[in-house]
Amino acid sequence: MIPNAELSAVADYFLAPELDEFSTRSLESAFGRPVSSDELREVAHLILDIESASMRRIKEVIASERSDPLDKIVTAFRMVGDNLARDPKIRAGVVIASRWSGAFPERRIDPFRTWESFVAEALQESRRMGRIRQDIDVVEASWIVVAAGIGAKELIAFRDAWADAGYILERTARSALAPLRMNLAGS
Repeated sequence: MIPNAELSAVADYFLAPELDEFSTRSLESAFGRPVSSDELREVAHLILDIESASMRRIKEVIASERSDPLDKIVTAFRMVGDNLARDPKIRAGVVIASRWSGAFPERRIDPFRTWESFVAEALQESRRMGRIRQDIDVVEASWIVVAAGIGAKELIAFRDAWADAGYILERTARSALAPLRMNLAGS
């Protein structure tokens, strides 16, 4: 079993921008010895567990809030960004989930589907509350909001802007949701 103390150093392996395949190549340098594919999978599973637990905590916090559903989407995006900024293991988990989900079929990893479901539910609730325009196609709008969020996450990784991830993802959610909001001022 890989000790948790090694996970942060190993997380960098999964975040390496030049890494284009799931392999043991550069992971060996993190361990200082050859690494088996079983060890690699074990580390990846541990990192995915950490990332999943982080996302579950966010989901619990959001579910307990009594705020506007659109604000919940913005808050969730910001919280995810804050976690990405704070913890390289969570960043690594997101990278593993997006790049190598097929390597872990038993986990049924599909971040887009998960986020799309969350956003669609919040938009449906917003529609019932009269907070979004009635002409909005919730399925299409959910797809756009989630695609914008995932695109922002990719931009954060590309620019190595992890420290600003909370702000960038919050801004993305606000911008994507703005055209959907009901103009309550009546103008």
